[in-house]
Amino acid sequence: MNVSGLLNKPLRTVLLWQLLVSAGMFACALALSGVPAAVSMLIGSLAVGISGLLASLTLSSFTLSSQGGGAGRKVSATQVVTVALLVELFRITLMLMLLVFGLTFYEAAQPGLMIAAFIVNVVIFSMAFFVREGRSGDR
Repeated sequence: MNVSGLLNKPLRTVLLWQLLVSAGMFACALALSGVPAAVSMLIGSLAVGISGLLASLTLSSFTLSSQGGGAGRKVSATQVVTVALLVELFRITLMLMLLVFGLTFYEAAQPGLMIAAFIVNVVIFSMAFFVREGRSGDR
């Protein structure tokens, strides 16, 4: 499995941001409202993180190559866009399913906090579009 798509700089950066913000929200909720609030925020954050990782793993198996000699499966630009849209649909569906799963099966769930954490993490995940790859010397 090619995981280079999973390890690109924008995704690593956004996952780090999500981790830091989620940890901060968890700590604040734990201090201010107790364990059920903190777990609710964690579930909302995990719904976005897990779906993002799975979508990245799916997309990492596709490469665009207009000439012969590239590693991986060769596909056209139309196929890449189609696959990207399908994977995004999968990601959104999985996010919502995980959120509903958390709301359904966690008896002490606090829906407002869970949905707030979910929304914050969705916004953070969308910031990957604005993170630049950088130069070859950048880390």
